[in-house]
Amino acid sequence: MPERFNEYLGQVARTIRWRRARSFALRELRTHLLEQKDCFMNEGMSEQEAEEAALRDMGDPVLVGEELSAVHRPREQWLLLGMVTALACIAVFLRFYLTMGYEYEMPHPLKTSAALVVGLAAMAALCFLDYRVLMRHGEKIYIAAVLLGLLTWRFGPHVNHAAWYTRHVVLLYPVVYAVWLGYLRGKGWKGVFLAILSGIPLAMIACMAPYITGLLLLLAVGFILLLIAAGTDWFGVGPRAGAGAVLAVAVPIFVVGLSVLSGKLERAFHPEKDPFGTGYQAMSVREMLSGAVWQGQTTTVGSYPYEYIVPEWNGDFFLTTIACKLGWLGFWTVVGVMLALFVFLLARSFRGRNPFGRLLAVSAVLPLLLQTAVAAAQNLGFVFTSVPIPLFSGNLIMVLTLAQIGLALSVFRQQDLPEEQGSPQRRRWKLVLVTE
Repeated sequence: MPERFNEYLGQVARTIRWRRARSFALRELRTHLLEQKDCFMNEGMSEQEAEEAALRDMGDPVLVGEELSAVHRPREQWLLLGMVTALACIAVFLRFYLTMGYEYEMPHPLKTSAALVVGLAAMAALCFLDYRVLMRHGEKIYIAAVLLGLLTWRFGPHVNHAAWYTRHVVLLYPVVYAVWLGYLRGKGWKGVFLAILSGIPLAMIACMAPYITGLLLLLAVGFILLLIAAGTDWFGVGPRAGAGAVLAVAVPIFVVGLSVLSGKLERAFHPEKDPFGTGYQAMSVREMLSGAVWQGQTTTVGSYPYEYIVPEWNGDFFLTTIACKLGWLGFWTVVGVMLALFVFLLARSFRGRNPFGRLLAVSAVLPLLLQTAVAAAQNLGFVFTSVPIPLFSGNLIMVLTLAQIGLALSVFRQQDLPEEQGSPQRRRWKLVLVTE
């Protein structure tokens, strides 16, 4: 690289304000300078004359840097941050308002307020995070997630024979799996096999919890992530070969899982077959919703208050509470807004130019969309398994939901930048050489 070009690129680099964009912009600029130099030399100029002509054609480095800085800048996500913040505040308000008068059922004011602040802070911090950091530490994050699941299962509280904190850790496993896939990039068939086998420890911890919702989310989202990775030749074995390997493993698992869960599916649609057992929640929900009106509180059903009929009315069945206390308009407004938000976020997740960014955003948003859709069905009386409602099912769920949205916003904020070549450490070193 000619010394004159290094000096010129150094001046340009000092003008580009977004550090993440510098390496990409300078790489393009360096390529253009070298091509211009070769073009002038082919026209008969000496090497020195060609370099001067290339720099002259490029223009003043400060002006070039300002132009590149204007083009390559992050897409700030203020609107989405504001919308999600408003939705989280509305969720907290509804949780207080609709449980008012029930001392032991109301959220704890201090804990819930702290959870809201922590969740919003996590969302904002992750939004401004360079998400590539996660890819660089994929192996450590995967190991830490497995250990955290085991430690919370062994030493954390168990409620109704289920590890309380482990269930929440498992909800983050799709994101952990996406980060792990980022670490396996370009490792060939070894990477393919590691990607498939590494899902086993995560699934085992979900079974140990036990938490069927977390297990199903992990399997469904993990399968989609693997297909996306294979389709972009993430492992370097070819798209068809990678997708074929994924399908060869996933299809038998799907068939076996469907046969095992067929009984649960039948009871979800026909809870009357076991009204005092597994169908009790669904029957209770359907009984209360039978008196729901479009606006206002449910007409009286039975001789007991609503709060004594529907289990977990202030948690995983809070949408039923909204329908019964505010009417169907409130129910469908909340469900519609949440589904619209997560569908929009998922659509944006596929627009980024960086393959790892797409994987990470999908792993953060898709579980939230699936949880919302299944939770809506659950709160209508089709109970397959206990599914948390994003933002509404409790303080930890609210924090996890906001953190996942923050990760997606981090990808959106940087989605205009294409994939960068080489390791991040090497890119930073090259940039130092250019700018010094």
